[in-house]
Amino acid sequence: KNYPLRTSISFAKNYFKNKKVVCAEIGTFRGENAKNILEKLNVEKIYLIDPWDSYEGYSEYNHNLLNKYLQETKKRLKKFSKKIIFVKKYSHEAIKTINSKLDFVYIDGNHDYKYVKKDIELYWKKLRKGGILAGHDISWPGVSKAFCEFVEEHKLDPHISKMDWWIVKG
Repeated sequence: KNYPLRTSISFAKNYFKNKKVVCAEIGTFRGENAKNILEKLNVEKIYLIDPWDSYEGYSEYNHNLLNKYLQETKKRLKKFSKKIIFVKKYSHEAIKTINSKLDFVYIDGNHDYKYVKKDIELYWKKLRKGGILAGHDISWPGVSKAFCEFVEEHKLDPHISKMDWWIVKG
């Protein structure tokens, strides 16, 4: 089945045209959104970042189910496997494994304020000029607070459409 295309990915498709891009997705879960990124953008390489494990503050899913989702994700994205680097870590640890500048980052990990704020701050630094930092679930209080604060602090031009948010790095 097809997963709905998120508005920031639509924006990125038009923005990048057919330019090769290096991407990261924080919070891959079952890989449906990653599949859209891989199908819609001209992805040279994508880091799929997710611990695929339960932890304090995130226990809605147990270890076995999350491991099953990781296997499901690998199967779903099999035809793109040469472009994918699976990073089974928390996003603040995963960033250390990314040795290139990024063109597109999609944040959909833990939605608590402190995690979203840290992800935005860390991955903004990894983004090349002209790159897009995007994310999902803007209606969540932690997400909207972190996003709005970051945009204010850095005097940026925010974009919000449906449940997505994004910023183009000038």
